[in-house]
Amino acid sequence: MNGGTDERLNGRTGKRVSIIFIADEQKLVKLPAAGIRRLARAVLEGEGQFGVSLSIAFVDDRRIREINRRYLRHDYVTDVISFPLGDGRDDLFGEVVVSTEFAAREARRRGITVGEELLRYVVHGTLHLVGYDDRTPAQKRRMWKRQEDLLGALSRRIHEHRENIYSVSDGREIPTAKSQRGGRNPTGGGGFGMNSRASGKD
Repeated sequence: MNGGTDERLNGRTGKRVSIIFIADEQKLVKLPAAGIRRLARAVLEGEGQFGVSLSIAFVDDRRIREINRRYLRHDYVTDVISFPLGDGRDDLFGEVVVSTEFAAREARRRGITVGEELLRYVVHGTLHLVGYDDRTPAQKRRMWKRQEDLLGALSRRIHEHRENIYSVSDGREIPTAKSQRGGRNPTGGGGFGMNSRASGKD
């Protein structure tokens, strides 16, 4: 996929804005594409990635199980899978696949909104693409801290600007951000309510 980068510049950094492709292949949650793009860009920029291309697909349990089985040889439903692909300048930097059904179940179990859980999956999957891993206890702690720090910072910035642009189909709303060939080395979530240890590095 060529032409993935955007020649627009970030007014704060002066660097190129990343392109975020959204694929909505589910019916459970209403996905405001603009809000998700802003969240993903904020995570990428926080990790020093500018002007790259990222694809995020929101799917149901059946589809993510198919992907998990086909690419990772894990025959079960999971929450989020990441596929690092390239440097993102000429082709996609990476792909993140999220199950909204998994998020809905986990949100009920934890007593939080579906939107909050989905935001966590987007951040988690994107962090995998920029080099974070969670296969050891130390790696999990480092990734968890970075993930929650990013979510907290993004939520505070939205609260300060009184924005609320992420609404979910159950009528509840949570804030989202204001402020990446071949399917190799996919990685999945682990710990903190994510039951997936899917990883091409296993």
